[in-house]
Amino acid sequence: MAIGRMKKITLIGPENKAKKLTRDLQEKAFLEIIHFKEEPSLKVLLPKKVLPDEELEKKIKKLYFLKEILFSLGEKASEKIQISTIKLLDIVKNFDLNTFYKKVKVLDEGIKKKENLTKKLNKLKEDFYLIKEVDLPLYQFLPGRFTEKGIYKISALQLNNLIKEIEKITLSFYLKIVKKDKKEILFLLIYPREEKRKVASLLNRYNATSQKFLPFRLTAAGMLSFIEKRLVRNEENLSRLNEEMKTFASERNKILVLLDYYASCKEQENIQNSFGQTESAFLLTGWLPAKNLPNLEKCLKEKFPEVALYSREPKRGEDVPTILENRVLVEPFEAVTDLYGRPFYKGIDPSGLLSIFFILCFATCLSDSGYGFLLAIFSFILLKKMHLSEMGKRLCRLFLFSGLATIGAGIMTGSCFGDLFEKIPFSPLRRFWGTITVLNPVKNPDDMMKFFYLALFFGYLQISFGVMVRLIKSIKDWGTAGLKNLAPFLVQLGLPLWILAFLSRKGSLPFSFLGGFFFFPLSFFLILALLLVIFQQFIEQKGIFMKLFWSVYSVYGMIVGNLLSDTLSYSRLFALGMTTALLAIVVNQLVSLVLPLPYLGILLGILLFCLGHLFNLGINTLGAYVHTSRLQYLEFFTKFYEAGGRAFKPFRIERKYTIII
Repeated sequence: MAIGRMKKITLIGPENKAKKLTRDLQEKAFLEIIHFKEEPSLKVLLPKKVLPDEELEKKIKKLYFLKEILFSLGEKASEKIQISTIKLLDIVKNFDLNTFYKKVKVLDEGIKKKENLTKKLNKLKEDFYLIKEVDLPLYQFLPGRFTEKGIYKISALQLNNLIKEIEKITLSFYLKIVKKDKKEILFLLIYPREEKRKVASLLNRYNATSQKFLPFRLTAAGMLSFIEKRLVRNEENLSRLNEEMKTFASERNKILVLLDYYASCKEQENIQNSFGQTESAFLLTGWLPAKNLPNLEKCLKEKFPEVALYSREPKRGEDVPTILENRVLVEPFEAVTDLYGRPFYKGIDPSGLLSIFFILCFATCLSDSGYGFLLAIFSFILLKKMHLSEMGKRLCRLFLFSGLATIGAGIMTGSCFGDLFEKIPFSPLRRFWGTITVLNPVKNPDDMMKFFYLALFFGYLQISFGVMVRLIKSIKDWGTAGLKNLAPFLVQLGLPLWILAFLSRKGSLPFSFLGGFFFFPLSFFLILALLLVIFQQFIEQKGIFMKLFWSVYSVYGMIVGNLLSDTLSYSRLFALGMTTALLAIVVNQLVSLVLPLPYLGILLGILLFCLGHLFNLGINTLGAYVHTSRLQYLEFFTKFYEAGGRAFKPFRIERKYTIII
């Protein structure tokens, strides 16, 4: 439950050590480097001029080309590659990237040529297929000495009109329909050359489009036969090249390893532009967790004795990053905090404060020991078998803890896959389960109301705790001025006690609760707290109208807002808990209906049981998480928490494809 202390550090050293130091800082990953332009004290310095490493740029471009080619063969990269540092360095040292790149590039160019040729041949095939019935060599479609020839396409409705118009110009023409359908007609037209201008104008007027063909000496049918043979030969060559390309696919993982390695080298180059420089020295500043300062000092002493280190505490107004330093049991709840917003450096980390409340609320929502067991098992398997991000690991641990708490909640409410234990024909187990059950809200109306009151009690406790944290924080930040939050805290505590004492005094409760001696002191205590609230508003507000308005509104807000409305929001815990139990019972009843069916009854029952309860687990786990998070964000955090800080982002190797083991 702590925000890690940060140090502002400055490193000054000789220019020739900058690159090596950068690489070491990237590997250590505990320093957030500040660009010198963002550091007012460094504005007098020049930016460090780092010329791009052209060879590195070329390697990265080649690797991206190889990745695109080799992973386009069908298999995609799935999980990150696990590799040791020794193996990684061996690949970097021994893999001949340039030779490999040239071979793949030549193959890729050959494949593209063959693919383009296939497209061209198929296009020619489509064209010649239209005129395969014309038994003339294609070169004869060229204009002759005395005639014009061509194949044209026209609308089926316009052909007869076109023929009549041509007959008006000349009777010395030849027209043959080559291909016909309902919409268009393809026809061969031969006419005297001296009538070219008139006929061309006529064809244009009727939107008859000329079909162009290369002047081969073969007929269309002959060209189709030639194209088919060429396509078969081209496909064989293309298949051979693709098979040869697949032999290079075995090196795909090495390409990804090298991409990660050279990308980190590029980051080292880029980050050096954040340094300041003089003629012979470099300077950098950054943020460092105070706990890592001894490690940095040791590293510099052993490897870079020429580099000077200066450190200081953050100053007021500086943009200090926030790092959360919690114990293992609290760490998972940082995921809840981060989804809302990282706290300011001098603020409060609410992760530990919400931890117990979160798992209790979650367990109340799910409230089934069978579901809690499955959730815990699934989360544990994901943690052990999957390579998750830090946020993913925290969420899995969060669900693991919540699942374990749900087992306890399910035992308390007598729910394990609904009423499964009540249906098991083994009386000792049923009696044992009934013995350890505390509440049975589904079958007992009195227990249902107790379950409802328990949910509200959780809400009252958490909201009161939030108001208390706000009081402590305000006193810590402002001293005696923070006591202005004392009155709301007293009302938060005193009003429920006063209501219970009043009801006890009237005999409306089945038990006696402070109803005798303590009723009048509690009344005086509550009236004094409310008067303090009104007095505070009279001091802070200007004008009699504003004083009166805010006095009434503040009292109203504390009673109706903080106490009643926020507390009643926790009734959703009761509603979700009952929903989970009732849906589980419905699934069991459906299973009971299909079990007596002959032959398939048992199989269908098992299938329905598994699918039904898995669906119920999934939908209600989502609901439990969403509504529990909502209660933290809207009912608890609003009492004391201020988000808006930024997370600490150290300069590190960002591995996109690999994991170092």
